Amino acid sequence: MRMGKRIALLMAFPLIAVWWATGCRRQSVKPATPAESISIINAPVTGEVRRILVREGETISKDAPVVEIAIRPAVSATPTTNTQSAEQRASLAVQSAAVAVESARAEVVRTEAEVGRLTSLVSSGAATQAELDGARAEYERAQRQLQRAQDERRQAESALLAARQPGSPPSEDQAGEQIITVRAPSAGAVRTVTARAGERVNDGQALVTLTVTPQ
Repeated sequence: MRMGKRIALLMAFPLIAVWWATGCRRQSVKPATPAESISIINAPVTGEVRRILVREGETISKDAPVVEIAIRPAVSATPTTNTQSAEQRASLAVQSAAVAVESARAEVVRTEAEVGRLTSLVSSGAATQAELDGARAEYERAQRQLQRAQDERRQAESALLAARQPGSPPSEDQAGEQIITVRAPSAGAVRTVTARAGERVNDGQALVTLTVTPQ
């Protein structure tokens, strides 16, 4: 009789094991969650990280400054005097600053036109006041960016004039070092910061990862 019970238990054991394993697998499955929208901010140039302007877990807005990268124009391999080398680098800095000013001015013109367009639409009821307020905020941000670009151009021009003075020793600022401010392409929360101050980064290298705020 006991032998029969043992045989029945041995025959039932594989079925119990299969039932138990299946139940465990079902309990371990996590419910599906919506996919997060991730945005990776990469270095636009090769240079040295000067400052990290955000912290992990922080929520930032679109166009918020994230990282500052210092770059220096390449020095020609042809032997030159220190004054000539400084002048060449300062001249490149002026050219780069002028391009930044023109880009910022174009953005001011674009946002100003958008404000004008939405103003007329709000008057006719075809657009909301919130849309107009948002356009005005973009216009004000573009104006501030233009002001910064113009200030940087004036500094670059002053450095060029100083480099052209005979007998003036070149300094680090006169050597044409530029600070590139990397900005967030969209609003979101800072998930990870992989860049470190003082670290040299390459063009295209990941600096910050954002979890983008759903629109």
